[in-house]
Amino acid sequence: MYARRGGRSSLGFWALLALAGSAGSFVACSTTPPADGSGGTTSGGQAGETTGGSSAGGAAAGGAAAGGSDPTGSGGFTTGSPNWSEDLAPLVYRECVGCHRTGGVAPFPLETFEDAFAAGVALTVHTASRHMPPMPVDGSGSCNTFSNARWLTDDEIALFAEWNDAGKPQGDPSLAPDLPEPPPSLDEPDIVLDPGEEYSPNDALDDDYRCFVIDSGLTEDQYITAYEVNPGDARVVHHAIVYEPTSDSVAQDIADLDAAEAGPGYTCFGGVGVDAEPRVLWAPGGGYVQMPQDTGVLLTAGRPLILQVHYNLKNGSFPDRTTVELSLADEVAQPAIYQPIGDLDMVLEPGLEDATTTREFSAFGISAVVHGVIPHMHTLGRELSVTTDADGEDHCLVTVDRWDFHSQNAWWYAEPLRFDSVDSVSITCSYDTTDRTEQVRWGEGTQDEMCLTYLYMTTE
Repeated sequence: MYARRGGRSSLGFWALLALAGSAGSFVACSTTPPADGSGGTTSGGQAGETTGGSSAGGAAAGGAAAGGSDPTGSGGFTTGSPNWSEDLAPLVYRECVGCHRTGGVAPFPLETFEDAFAAGVALTVHTASRHMPPMPVDGSGSCNTFSNARWLTDDEIALFAEWNDAGKPQGDPSLAPDLPEPPPSLDEPDIVLDPGEEYSPNDALDDDYRCFVIDSGLTEDQYITAYEVNPGDARVVHHAIVYEPTSDSVAQDIADLDAAEAGPGYTCFGGVGVDAEPRVLWAPGGGYVQMPQDTGVLLTAGRPLILQVHYNLKNGSFPDRTTVELSLADEVAQPAIYQPIGDLDMVLEPGLEDATTTREFSAFGISAVVHGVIPHMHTLGRELSVTTDADGEDHCLVTVDRWDFHSQNAWWYAEPLRFDSVDSVSITCSYDTTDRTEQVRWGEGTQDEMCLTYLYMTTE
């Protein structure tokens, strides 16, 4: 549990709230290149190129069984109907193969016409429901656009149904795009966070959340300017987050959690068990992540870090030793923070299909640049929205219209949102509590909930 090694700037200007507990488990799979200003790699790059994580369990529901038995029988050249080579392959390669790749976390690949032919009905059903590609955030453009969006337009979704109804023709194979190369890696990281040993996920579970305590080895504060997560076994690693405790005083609490369970790390559904904030967020399909230009997030010297890994075990349980590479800088032009906006006082009544909570915070006219958002709820969550009253107008920061706890991520704006005067910020979350018999409140446990969004933000 160590890090291999290759001036703090205060940003307390937006003290909207101090979270009493940490949040956890964010994830997101596409290979969509980011828009200008969002950086970095083929699928990742500046401002959060974690284009990540297919909800492998959901994909498995369709399975590879859906759709016919003879891919060659309907594979002739056609006109008037969508075909794989010209119409479907570009979409699948753009949005799906980051996870649906041989050896990836998804339960079957979508690298070839034959793969897609076998999964034709599943592709139609899961794209129509927007279960796939997994993007809980609304990417239609009605509430911002995102550089790492995993999004199909309504017209693109219709192509899957039309293709399936037409017999799933292949078209001219010579017109199909090449399979995308895996995204490039981060060159010469400054440190590597390493749990130090393999962990065998609990095969009695569908989803195993494990936290590993790692010493960064830093003797001076640094800023994270880029990172890359390297899953030990991509078949099981659904997403990973690195947390930093909010104070030095919780170090012993972390050590106690780690020592309380046999084997490396400790169980950590939801949050990490102590007050902590995210520093790295990753899901499959992305390359390295370059933070927005001239920004970086503080990494405090001397504090233990917590690597939370979500293992999805639909493909089986395999030993894993995921590592995280970091590029660091002594200082950055625009220090950034992950500013939490959350309703810690939330109380949800049981037995409701739509239990809603709202909280508004005064921002006292501060100025801010918001580069991205990280929504978070637990398993009862259904919808979420964050808005701000700034510069005399109401602005939508993020809308979640079909929450999926297992498909969370950081979502980075194609262009940062700049506000000269922010008067207030509000968050609204809705939940389905029909299977609960008691009130539900804020907390980290499996029976608890959260209404939370982090804003990755700077000031000018």
